[in-house]
Amino acid sequence: MNYFYDPLFSIDDPEFLLNESEAHHAQKVLRIRENERVGLMNGKGLIGFGLLAFQKNKSAIFHSEQFQETEISQPQIIIALANLHNRDRMEWFIEKAVEAQAHEIVLYNSTSTVKKKIDSERMLRIMISALKQSGNPWIPKLSVYNTFGEMIQSPSDGQKYIAYCPVETTRHILNAYTPAQNVQVLIGPEGDFTQGEVDEAVQHQYIPVSLGRERYRAETAALAALFMLKSRNIAL
Repeated sequence: MNYFYDPLFSIDDPEFLLNESEAHHAQKVLRIRENERVGLMNGKGLIGFGLLAFQKNKSAIFHSEQFQETEISQPQIIIALANLHNRDRMEWFIEKAVEAQAHEIVLYNSTSTVKKKIDSERMLRIMISALKQSGNPWIPKLSVYNTFGEMIQSPSDGQKYIAYCPVETTRHILNAYTPAQNVQVLIGPEGDFTQGEVDEAVQHQYIPVSLGRERYRAETAALAALFMLKSRNIAL
């Protein structure tokens, strides 16, 4: 089934006019047929199922037949990933984090970041595309910070960890984490965090942890941390 997205869609809209971008995508890209059954989601837990009808002015109207409402998954898992030099790798992580139902994705510039610009609009488009592909009813919150210091001082509820390479001197994240608690994990850039960043994180109550003896690329480490924490909660 093809899914479409509009954050304005609600259960009070049995007939909903798709925005211009989604209407064009339905007709010109997906070649949806008149009265074909599709899904429409708002990224806030609501999915409608129904028929899509096209108008002469090339607009599209979604006719709801049934609704499905899903509570946001608990606990809330936040993954913070440093801005990577290779944009494709960072976008790959964002896509997979949406599929894996992360609650929030944080992107930030670290001390070692080479390319400072983070294209928030492009990242959001990737998130929406992944949302529609996966059928995940909740779109993660996207937060972007210009510096490590700005990010580290932002409010965070729950347990806080910084995944740092020296395995011999840090606890594994699964041994440190208390299940069923909200959690945030910081993942560094290529080359890892600087010692100054680790010290600053510790000053803000982040606990250093490892992800094991395997050495991951930054984006793989971020996804591994997400799945480790999800598996720890599923095992309850």
